[in-house]
Amino acid sequence: MRHQVRDRRIAQPDRPVTDACFVALDFHQDQPGKTRIFRSAVPPVIAHCPDDVLPCLQTVENVVRDGRHAVGFIAYEAAGAIDPDLLTPQPDGNLPLLWFLLCDEPVVTEDLPEVRRGDSGAAAPALDDWQFSVDQQVYDTAFDQVMQHLRDGETYQINLSFRACSQVNGSVTDVYRNMRRAQRAEFCAWIHSDDWDILSASPELFLDRRDQHLSTRPMKGTRPRGLSSAADIAIAGELQSNDKDRAENVMIVDLLRNDLGRVAELGSVRVTDLFRVERYPTIWQMTSTIEAELRPEVTWTDILRATFPCGSVTGAPKVRTMEIITDLETAPRNVYCGTIGWLRPGGDGTFNVAIRTLTIDQQGQATYPIGSGLVADSDSVGEYRECLLKAAVLDHHPGPPSGLIETMRFEPGTGIYLLERHLRRLRESADYFGFEMPELLPADLQQQQTCWTSPMRVRVVIEVSGSYTIETTPLPADYGARPVTVALAIVPVDSGDVFLYHKTTSRSVYERAAVAVDTDDVILFNKRGEVTETSVANIAIQTEVDGDWLTPPIDCGLLSGTMREELLARGELREGIIQVGDLCTAAAIKLFNSVRGEYPATFIAD
Repeated sequence: MRHQVRDRRIAQPDRPVTDACFVALDFHQDQPGKTRIFRSAVPPVIAHCPDDVLPCLQTVENVVRDGRHAVGFIAYEAAGAIDPDLLTPQPDGNLPLLWFLLCDEPVVTEDLPEVRRGDSGAAAPALDDWQFSVDQQVYDTAFDQVMQHLRDGETYQINLSFRACSQVNGSVTDVYRNMRRAQRAEFCAWIHSDDWDILSASPELFLDRRDQHLSTRPMKGTRPRGLSSAADIAIAGELQSNDKDRAENVMIVDLLRNDLGRVAELGSVRVTDLFRVERYPTIWQMTSTIEAELRPEVTWTDILRATFPCGSVTGAPKVRTMEIITDLETAPRNVYCGTIGWLRPGGDGTFNVAIRTLTIDQQGQATYPIGSGLVADSDSVGEYRECLLKAAVLDHHPGPPSGLIETMRFEPGTGIYLLERHLRRLRESADYFGFEMPELLPADLQQQQTCWTSPMRVRVVIEVSGSYTIETTPLPADYGARPVTVALAIVPVDSGDVFLYHKTTSRSVYERAAVAVDTDDVILFNKRGEVTETSVANIAIQTEVDGDWLTPPIDCGLLSGTMREELLARGELREGIIQVGDLCTAAAIKLFNSVRGEYPATFIAD
């Protein structure tokens, strides 16, 4: 049922606002790795009710035209004030409909202000114990209604969302820093006021204006990242070629082309990059870019009236779909699915789509709306599970490693053993995590080898920037020849841990396992009871039946060692599941890596 909000509040705060308000902006199109901190001694422009939204937008445009910056947000529920044809849920009053800080030049820095909420003395601001505003049963009811609307042809795609809630005790600064590091999104922002904090790690561009050129880059089509490099590349290829995802993407592209056409020069709207697949720490995302040339008289208010909210977070057609959303969702979205933006002196500006956005109130209560796009063949259980996983990203995903490692063996006369395999693995992991692969590294290794006259352990570490170090340690001539004892780890590894599949500086799993036993090395196993590797080597057992050497497949949760690859290529190993119990019945056990070579192991059972 259609309703309008008319509880009129003042457009400015009813108590003094100091320079405690700030916006930390990490929009990394032009200046990667730097944060812009915006502060102002004057009150922000605030709209609490629909009647104030357009006048406040006009104030913002006037200030920008006069040479100042404006940074802030527009809530999803402001849509009806910008375009009366659009229906939204009634605001809950927890956040304004519009909030912009008016500033002079920002400070560009690597430092962030310190803000604490909730139990401010807490050691770590852990986000856990998520409570969801709807359970599977309630979600199923709304999902079934969406399916009926789809069957009736009222909508072709609809984004259905609900809330996840948790508690932040301690440093909000750390929460934002962790979100930013884990997501590595292009349009991150933190907006702080006395009453609330808004933290966004959005990867999605809503609007970018440069002079009379306007572009948008909606996201539609998602896959989880693969764990190994090979699996990851295969998943990306499947997403890019999937007919269903392409159809959904085109549906939103057509909607946004129409939106941009309302303010563009005739014939100037064009799709410049269709079905591009982009890599993020936890997902692959399909995007498309639409560009247009604006008519000379068009203002930001005109642009927002034509486009807000972004069609990728509503569905299509927009007007009817937003009516359905209002009927089905149990709470307002607030800034989620609205936009956070930065208008620059003269009128250029950039706005994100405010997804992956967390709101924290004075008491530390955290709200994180989550949702997904539904089409006719969507599955209710799968969609609900996908939403829950989106909340888990905040407290479980560790972000990229600080460094990538390769450890190799040098021998005079033969050089670095399996060098090309090492470089290929390093290159694949660099690509996976978004590291710069140092172009000079191969030549540097070749040159340094000319100075080494004895066996060496060679350790290469590269950082995300592509900088690297090469360390060498002399090796005894018989290094690796002696047998070792091995015992089973105390705790299983999680085969879904991405760091098991890449050689990185994140080695705590191996270190904890190794110190828990009294043997030379420790055998790791996963939660299915399958052997994976040891803390420093790959493993194989010789079967009693045919005498073959069996080594675990990669998807058990292990590093694809270069020596392992070499032995498989030579036909000296074959892949197969090794259960923990097989260690006691194996005819023999051996370990191998490219530094120590192959060496026998004796299993010490409990």
